[in-house]
Amino acid sequence: MSIGTEADHDLRLDAPRTTFPSEAIPYVLSTADALIVLVASLVGAISYHTMSFTPLPDLDAYFALGLIASFIHIVRQSGRSYYDLEQVAKPRVEIVEVLICWFSTVMLLAFFAFCLRLGFRFRGARSWSLPL
Repeated sequence: MSIGTEADHDLRLDAPRTTFPSEAIPYVLSTADALIVLVASLVGAISYHTMSFTPLPDLDAYFALGLIASFIHIVRQSGRSYYDLEQVAKPRVEIVEVLICWFSTVMLLAFFAFCLRLGFRFRGARSWSLPL
């Protein structure tokens, strides 16, 4: 009998095992992505207006923009099955695919802003727009 065998055995029995269902992984990953995009939108708005010395506008528009961007990004990524457990577990780098997804997300945001005439809300207090 070796020294310390009983102590190792007691420690293993007392440690509770926590499990995480594999079905929840896509939801956790997509929620984490949505929160990251939303926080980046708000931090970007605050830092832009702080560095440009413009008064900080109402952040509702930037919050909505972050929500729309995160929704578009999640739909694009889940369409390519990037949130599936099999895809997440593979050790490959997909930088080009993620950059293409973000480029298409930015283009779709610009398209929605153009169609809905939202540009005047994001320009700041000093800007003006022509009445149409």
